[in-house]
Amino acid sequence: MAVQQPSPDVLAVARRQAAELLARARGDHDDSVRQNYEVLRAHVERLVQGVHKLQEDHSELEASIDPEAEHKAKDRLLAIFTSYMQPLQEKSETTGRTYQQRF
Repeated sequence: MAVQQPSPDVLAVARRQAAELLARARGDHDDSVRQNYEVLRAHVERLVQGVHKLQEDHSELEASIDPEAEHKAKDRLLAIFTSYMQPLQEKSETTGRTYQQRF
């Protein structure tokens, strides 16, 4: 079995077909990259819109907070905590042991 050299015509056709395949593949690749870019761009735009919405909500929330009301709420919380802790402190004083002495 002898291997024959391909004729110049066959080589020219093979080269042309290879070039067409490469061009088509490159075009498909470019289209794929373009589509991925568009999907990514749309996603980033949605994220930017979400960030803007969060910034607006944050600004509205900051504007709605009354410093005086916040101070009163903290005072009430401290009073509740103090009244809760007072019986525990009195109980430890009656037993003669403090928290530090137990440990």
